Amino acid sequence: IDLFSGAGGLTIALKESGFNVVLANEINKRFAETHSYNFPEIPMIEQDIKELTAEKIHEIIGDKEVDLVVGGPPCQGFSIFGKRRFVNTQGYEPKTDPRNHLVYEYIRIVKELRPKFFFMENVKGFTNLDNGLFLEEVKKQFAELGYNNIWWKIVCAADYGVPQNRRRVVFVGLKEGEFEYPHDTLATICQRIAELYSG
Repeated sequence: IDLFSGAGGLTIALKESGFNVVLANEINKRFAETHSYNFPEIPMIEQDIKELTAEKIHEIIGDKEVDLVVGGPPCQGFSIFGKRRFVNTQGYEPKTDPRNHLVYEYIRIVKELRPKFFFMENVKGFTNLDNGLFLEEVKKQFAELGYNNIWWKIVCAADYGVPQNRRRVVFVGLKEGEFEYPHDTLATICQRIAELYSG
């Protein structure tokens, strides 16, 4: 299930990785229409996530077991640009910023669906909001749901062959097993060069 799906960037990645995307959710009408145009076979719930429930999801997907929930909650409250950029002069309070509450809605959906694992991404400013306490609180809430194996890292798209210097924080949570971090292409190239020189 793809939450905050936008036009379908994560959906493309999921499909190319072999996942069967059974549902998408997006509040923005234009984005939802674009997603439905790109993926007409995937049901789209065009609705505020705060009004989305597991019951409504299962009305559409039936009794299918949900293996994975993905999503990138809107990131304005975490970005170092805009309002947060002037945190020392604007009296910014991250706990009361309504833009940050969408992360908790994402956690609520994970709680209601109990997938085997989840994937969440956001801007790198997510990691140091409120001196890192916000990050710890989010990890704690996921752990309380049984996702004790939570891996996170700030990754750069260029390290994976994408032609843009885009850094995002990525979270992967599993109930069981270990997550194997994918080596980036830059690290792979350097490793190969080292092997050639040592050989």
